[in-house]
Amino acid sequence: MTTQFRAFARAVLGLDVATRTGMLAFFDALDGVPLDAADASLCEACTGRPYVHRPDGYRQAVLQVGRQAGKSEGAAARLVYRAVTAVLAGRRNRVFVGVAQDHRAGMRALLGHVKRCAERPHVAPYVVRVTSDVVEFTGGNTILVLPCRPAASRGLEVDEVVLDELAHFLSTDGYPRDREVWRALLPTLGMTGGKLIALSSPHQASGLLYELHQTHYGNAASDLLFWKASSVTMNPRLSASFVQHLRDVDPESAEAEIDAEFLQRTTTLFDPGVLEACVDPGVTQRPPMAGVDYAAFCDAASGTGKDAFTAAIAHHEPPGVSVLDALLVVRPPFSPATAIELVCGLLREYRCTAVTGDRYAPGFVAEAFARQGLMYRPSDRDRSALYVEVLPRANAGQVRLLDHPQLLKELRGLERHRGATKDRVDHRRGAHDDVANSACGALVLVGHAPQPFQGHILRLGRAHRHGGALDQSRSRAPVGGSPRSFTTANLRDF
Repeated sequence: MTTQFRAFARAVLGLDVATRTGMLAFFDALDGVPLDAADASLCEACTGRPYVHRPDGYRQAVLQVGRQAGKSEGAAARLVYRAVTAVLAGRRNRVFVGVAQDHRAGMRALLGHVKRCAERPHVAPYVVRVTSDVVEFTGGNTILVLPCRPAASRGLEVDEVVLDELAHFLSTDGYPRDREVWRALLPTLGMTGGKLIALSSPHQASGLLYELHQTHYGNAASDLLFWKASSVTMNPRLSASFVQHLRDVDPESAEAEIDAEFLQRTTTLFDPGVLEACVDPGVTQRPPMAGVDYAAFCDAASGTGKDAFTAAIAHHEPPGVSVLDALLVVRPPFSPATAIELVCGLLREYRCTAVTGDRYAPGFVAEAFARQGLMYRPSDRDRSALYVEVLPRANAGQVRLLDHPQLLKELRGLERHRGATKDRVDHRRGAHDDVANSACGALVLVGHAPQPFQGHILRLGRAHRHGGALDQSRSRAPVGGSPRSFTTANLRDF
C-alpha cells in the first residue's frame, strides 16, 4: 500500500482528485513531496511566496479556504492516512487528533468523514473499534475527535493534530477558543515531532487565524506554511451558478465563504470584558419593587422552528442606569397562545399593562395579548438598532445585566457589519439572539426615561437552573426587597 498521501487518498480512500487538486497540492507541500510545475505555480499563488522544495516539509500549516473546498473531508482523509501508515510501519499506540467546533454537529461532521474513510475496503481490515469519538486501529493506533476545549487534549502525546474550522472555535458560552486550543495542543507534539495543521474558512479580521495570516502569508522565511485560496481554486468543479447565487444572496458573506477573505467590515459588537462588568454575579432575577415602574419587551415566535419566544423586563435607576430585572425564555416546540399566557403572567408580577415587541405576526400577537387584558405595541426600532443603542450605555457602565448564561452567550456572539449608509448587527450563522433581542429592547425603553418610566416592553424566554437563568420557571417573589438579593436560591418552578 502506498505511503504518499496523494496516492493514498486517490487509490485507497477513493478521493475525487479532480475536485481536490488544491487540497492534494497543499498536503504534498506540507510533507515535502516535490511539486510538478502546475502544483508549484498553484502553491506560489496560494502562499504568496516563491515555491522552494523543502524535503522535510513543514511542522505547522494553515489552510484558509472557502466553503465546499473539502476541508472536513481532507482533515478526515489525512487522519486516516496517518493512522494506517503507522500500522503498516509497525508503530504502536500512536495518537492522531482531529479537533472540531464545540458542538455536536461539528464533531459529527468530522467524525462522519473519518468513519467513512475507515469503512473503505483497504482500510477496514485495520480497524479494531469505532465509538462516538474514537476510531482505533491495529496496534493501538487511534484517531480521536475532540471538541475545541483546551482541557480535552491534556495528558496526550500526539503524532499529528488537524484543526477543523479554527476561526470558528467558540466555547459553549460564546467565548473564542482558537488561541487557547492552539496553545494547549502544541505541547502534545513535543515528543513526537508531529505536525499541527489548521483548516478553516475565515471570519472577522481578528483572532488567531487573522494573526497567523498577517505573520506568515507571503513570508518566504516563515517555517509555517500558510495557504490561502478561494473555493473555486480548491474545487474547480464547483458550480458557477451556485457560487453566483451565494454572491447575489449575501455579497459580504461570500467574501469569506467563497473568496476566503477576512470580513474587514465585521467586528464583534460587545467587548466580553465590558459585558462581564455589567453582570451582577449570581442575580438571575430581581423581584418587583413597590414604587418602581417597569418596561417589558417580547420577541415572539411560532413555536415550530428553532427560535424561542422570549421576554424581558427592566427598570430605570438614577443616575441614568438601565437595569434588567427578569427574562423568560420559552423554547420550541410550544403553542404561541401558551407562550403568551406565560409572558402575561410575568408582566402582571411587575405591574406591566403593556408590552412592546417586534413585528412578528403583529395582528395575532396583539390580539392574543388583548385577550389577556394587556396592550401590545410594535417596536419602532428593529433589533439591529436596539443593539447599537445599548452598546454605548454598556461601555459607559450604565447597564446592569442578569447572570443569565444564554443571554451573555448571545450578546458575546453579536456582530456589527458596517455598511455604506448604516450599520447592521446580527448573530453568527447558525447562532441565535432571541434572548438578547428582548433584553436589549427592554433596556432601550427604560434608557429613554429620565424619570420613572411608564411604558412597558417584553420578550419571551424561559429560565433554566444552570447558571440561575429563568426557563419556563420563575420565582414567586414578594414586592419589595433589594434588587440584588434575588439569586438562584429563590427560584421555584411554576
